[in-house]
Amino acid sequence: METTKPGNPEKIAQDKAYPEKDAVKKARITAVVFGMITSVALICLVYAYVQKGVADERLKRANELETKLQQCEQEAMRQQKIAEYNANEAKRQQKLADDQVRNGKKYLKK
Repeated sequence: METTKPGNPEKIAQDKAYPEKDAVKKARITAVVFGMITSVALICLVYAYVQKGVADERLKRANELETKLQQCEQEAMRQQKIAEYNANEAKRQQKLADDQVRNGKKYLKK
């Protein structure tokens, strides 16, 4: 291998003879850099698309759960009304039973 020194006239002459060599080298480097950037961008695009799909599925599930929650709330309110009615009915029945006991005691005293 031949070593050239910085001021070597042969090297200077060779560089002047092939100026497009540097341009081709720069173009290759630029192409590789842009290729890498494009690859990263495509990977990000695919990742974003996949995440959008996941987000859409989760949104659908959240909407289903919200609908189910509303149904459960309505059922709970209906059951609460039934429980309140039954509690009032139990109080009424208890009062009737107490009245009958009092009337029975009065009847037995006579």
